[in-house]
Amino acid sequence: RIVAANPQAYLSRKGLGYVAVAQKDWRKAVDELTRSYTAAPYQPVAAYTVPALAMIEAGHHEEARGILDGATRVWPLSADVQVLLARAQKGLRNEDTAAAHAVAAARLAPAYIDPAFDSIGLPAAKVRDGLLALGWGLYYAGRGGEAIKRFDQYLGAGGSDVTAHLGRGWASLASGDGKAAEAAFRKALAAGENADAHAGLGYVALAANRDAEAEKSFLKSLDLAPGYAPAQSGVGSVKFRQTVLVRDGWDAYWRGEYQKAFDACTARREEAIRRKSAVAEDCRGWALLGLDRHEEAATAFEAALKIDPGFFYSQSGLVTAKQAGMARYNEAWRLIGEKRWSDATARLAKARENVEPALRWLIDDAAAWIEFYKGDHAKAARDFETVLRANPQAYLSRTGLGFVAVERRDYAKAVEHLTASFTVAPYQAIASYTTPAAKMLEARKFEEARAVLALGARAWPFSADIQFLQARAAKELGNEAEASSRAAVAAGLAPAMIEPVFDSLALAADKAREGYHALAWGLYFARDNQAAVRRFDQYIAAGGDDPNAVRGRAFALFRLDRTDEAIAEFNKVVGHERDNRLQPIVENLPIPGTGAVWPLAYDASSTLAWALLRKGDAKGAEKAFRKVLEKRPFWIDALTGLGYSLDAQGRKDEARNQFAEALKLAPAYPDALLGFTKAGGGERRG
Repeated sequence: RIVAANPQAYLSRKGLGYVAVAQKDWRKAVDELTRSYTAAPYQPVAAYTVPALAMIEAGHHEEARGILDGATRVWPLSADVQVLLARAQKGLRNEDTAAAHAVAAARLAPAYIDPAFDSIGLPAAKVRDGLLALGWGLYYAGRGGEAIKRFDQYLGAGGSDVTAHLGRGWASLASGDGKAAEAAFRKALAAGENADAHAGLGYVALAANRDAEAEKSFLKSLDLAPGYAPAQSGVGSVKFRQTVLVRDGWDAYWRGEYQKAFDACTARREEAIRRKSAVAEDCRGWALLGLDRHEEAATAFEAALKIDPGFFYSQSGLVTAKQAGMARYNEAWRLIGEKRWSDATARLAKARENVEPALRWLIDDAAAWIEFYKGDHAKAARDFETVLRANPQAYLSRTGLGFVAVERRDYAKAVEHLTASFTVAPYQAIASYTTPAAKMLEARKFEEARAVLALGARAWPFSADIQFLQARAAKELGNEAEASSRAAVAAGLAPAMIEPVFDSLALAADKAREGYHALAWGLYFARDNQAAVRRFDQYIAAGGDDPNAVRGRAFALFRLDRTDEAIAEFNKVVGHERDNRLQPIVENLPIPGTGAVWPLAYDASSTLAWALLRKGDAKGAEKAFRKVLEKRPFWIDALTGLGYSLDAQGRKDEARNQFAEALKLAPAYPDALLGFTKAGGGERRG
């Protein structure tokens, strides 16, 4: 009847298909399901896999293949679809095609697919690459024994990829079988030098307390692949073990007792030197940093590095000591920010007395910036150029010349200098990009601004300032599509900041639509619910049809106590949650009367239940909460809400039980604690 009245009722079409499957009318099932999928292809993956599995189990492989081929266009990355396609093709005796799908399934979700993989029934040689993928997936899932089995199957089927030996080595090591791990890593090395194999041998030696051998293997790995993380971490483990000699000192250091730490480490100094260990000097250095004795700390770190040039705790300590030693330089920049030019100049003069020659250019550069901020651009330019002649890598002075060129309205030269600076040192302050770009935009030099901002976006892709200025440049250059996308990104990154200026872009409503949506959600999470509703309304009016916007609008209305409107909106979208098209929201909510927050998961269904409770419909709320709990039985928001709905009906014992269940999940959950007390359970502390 439904389909007769509305031929586009795809869910009813699917229902007819399911009925046909149950009746084993496979041709009709394929016809009805195909019509449903054609009308609405993006149905849940189970809408495809459930009937396809029934067809496969009934031996109707061709019908299943037809259903699943359609599913791959919608869900190309579904391991379920791929493994069922493998079974269907196997049933059709297309073993090569079946093997391709089996391998794809293994690569997509190895640990998930592993239990079903063998049921496909293909020869190991056909699915060799899938066995390798399963091995690695199981290893990363922490299932070392099962991983070893899959690696062995791969190798037994003639597989020769060295990563199988590596995987077997790591899985054996994780399983505590050092001998098997070592054998596997050495087999990998038999195929050629390999950084991962040497790192693995290092961990085998480390587990056997053969530290010198372990360090040698880790260093060999780093020689082959500089910076290789497992080997770097391994070296760190070796170095950390050495600190046991000065453990008393470090215990004092972590308690903030720096003088005691210094004394304890100094007491071990001679013994450490005899052992040719850097640990005592290193410990002394960090203790001296804690005591603000930066120069002495640097000396201690340098002494440690003379003993062990690779002792990277001291390498980073030396950098920290030198930075701390430039306190006057940093103080000068604070004074520059306050426009206290003479005081800043005096601080720089003091800083010059202690800075090492290789860093003196920073002092001269800062002095040039003082001239720039004072407005003497000619002198600033001369000073920046002097710095660059002495040190061509002085990127801050190159930035300075770019700023001078902007003030002189020589925008081409500004782009030249800024590009040279940002290329060698991209991670300069965001204002280094936005300040000149904003002035270029004001001067209607849109191409130049876009060039500078493109460099900024590469270094700071999550800067809302840069994204918004890029939107302005694109809009002025006539690229509304780019302007729209940049504006939406900016709105999503910093909605509260972008909200007041967003409309200044003057984008057409359809171009601003995604920006409205991003702003709306950002404002909602910023708890500016009135503004959020306005932006959701703009999104919907501009043709936005994402049901999540309706849900967001409902959440905001609920928080504004516009409960009747919220209930109407929630009822529009709860169906999208039941079929998993909309996922729960997780938000850190403030705990009233404290400075703390509490992570809370909720959705339209649970909030609808709370809205009904607020309206005094305790029975309706109870029913709604129970429906939520059918799907998510351990959802604390719904357990707590059910407790309140029962309490509102005078069912105190049942209410207390629900609050108690919630508190089993989170003993400090404030709403449940309050409800438990309210229901007569007495005061209970989390």
